[in-house]
Amino acid sequence: MKITIIIPHYKTGKMTAYSIFKILQHSDGHEVDIIVVDNNVGDGSVEYLSPFMNKIGYVPYPKDRMQSHGIGIDWVLQNNFVSTDYFITLESDSFPIEDGWLNKYEAAISQNIDAAGSILKLSG
Repeated sequence: MKITIIIPHYKTGKMTAYSIFKILQHSDGHEVDIIVVDNNVGDGSVEYLSPFMNKIGYVPYPKDRMQSHGIGIDWVLQNNFVSTDYFITLESDSFPIEDGWLNKYEAAISQNIDAAGSILKLSG
């Protein structure tokens, strides 16, 4: 099962990059698409994401629109940036610390659970 991971991003270049690194490190053979929706294009954060640009989808959110994580996620979905049947939304400062974390989400999906809380660690 291929899952898209959507990460709304606002002025957190280092933390978003670390989260991407940990997702890739602990994807445990799962097929994932990672989409970072940047809610503050031009703040220099994209520099931290550059090592991952060939592994993620980077979506700059329009500056002339209301900025928020939820609206950014909706915008990505409405504009067909997600090509998988299922997606997970993460905060830019949440990340897995061990393999197997995606198994829990896949189990929820297979049981037709349409929403689940985060099982990830937060930076704070």
